[in-house]
Amino acid sequence: NALDFTSPWFTPMALEAIVFVQILALLLLSLTKERAEARLSKIAHTDPLTGLANRRAFFDQGEMLIAQSRRNKQSTSLIIFDLDRFKQVNDSIGLSAGDSILLTVARRLGRLIGQQDTLGRLSGDQYGLVLLSEQEPDRIVALADALRVCRHREERQTGEDRHQ
Repeated sequence: NALDFTSPWFTPMALEAIVFVQILALLLLSLTKERAEARLSKIAHTDPLTGLANRRAFFDQGEMLIAQSRRNKQSTSLIIFDLDRFKQVNDSIGLSAGDSILLTVARRLGRLIGQQDTLGRLSGDQYGLVLLSEQEPDRIVALADALRVCRHREERQTGEDRHQ
């Protein structure tokens, strides 16, 4: 079973083919490993229901953004809020409807913020926002009001659905 280097099958071209296949296998293994690591990182840092940053990722990204804004002498706003009476809604209409509310709120909130902002789901019905895109106090207050309206609109619709 030892390799016979004098065999007519063992030519420089065959050796090149063997080396090529081994390099290709290592390359594919490396790509597969990178994809798996990226997927695991995404799972570790993302809320599975909403797709937003989870608590850990939110605070990690928030610290980084706050440090960056200090270096750039920009202001940063931190807004943390929850959904009023969400536990009651969840208990009365069910977990699946509650999940639907959380997902809808996350999507609506995501449309209100800028790319450099970070939105996360911190716990059951609690969200957080690190806001860099707005620097003017009046605009920050207007955004906070828009967040409140978005949140209350979903709560009202859920209450209406429950009474129909």
